[in-house]
Amino acid sequence: MILVVGIWATIVTINADKAQQELDKKGKYTIAIVTNIKGAHSGRWVDVEFVYNGNKYESERRNETIPLSWIGEKIFIKFLPSDPIQCEYYDNVEIPDSILKLPPTVWDSLPVKN
Repeated sequence: MILVVGIWATIVTINADKAQQELDKKGKYTIAIVTNIKGAHSGRWVDVEFVYNGNKYESERRNETIPLSWIGEKIFIKFLPSDPIQCEYYDNVEIPDSILKLPPTVWDSLPVKN
């Protein structure tokens, strides 16, 4: 049983590393809206929603830094165009008003200094 769990953990880690590498190489940036924050004792899960190529996507990630009061706020995310729900949050980067007024936009790099 311990061997099976060890093999499973190794596979999960390898897949996560591959996904992160692909996101690092091929990821695009956009703005997402925080739609829900769940959990407390076992960790917080944050849901976001964003538009890419005219389609709306929702993604959920574990995140301990986004405060509960941020529901409805906008954050930068980096997502994988081939699988848009694969993304990472940039909640520590302020979005200027000039960018917030733009229609849904996708960038190759973060459009502000990090």
